Amino acid sequence: MKKLFSLLLIFTLFTCSEENLNTKDEINEIKIDIDIFKKVYGTTSDIYIEGDYVFINTNGIPDHKSPYFHNTEWESTMYEEYDNSNPFVTNFKLNPNRISELDLNFK
Repeated sequence: MKKLFSLLLIFTLFTCSEENLNTKDEINEIKIDIDIFKKVYGTTSDIYIEGDYVFINTNGIPDHKSPYFHNTEWESTMYEEYDNSNPFVTNFKLNPNRISELDLNFK
């Protein structure tokens, strides 16, 4: 048993090389195109990178038309009646909530 343990220990020592023991961290610079975030978050008012973080500040207002703009300040440009496009909904009832402007900050 001692011979087997010794053999395994020797094998382990020889299989480790200096290359594997190198703990030096490599730092790779990554460039992020902010326009990608603007496409995903069309409602954003401000996107920026600071250090290792991407900051997204938004007002939360969707950039598409919706029935939920009814009776809001954006009704004239963003309101659209429900068009029965969902085949799983036979009797659409508009939720009583409406879209409102928010102050959302993500890090």
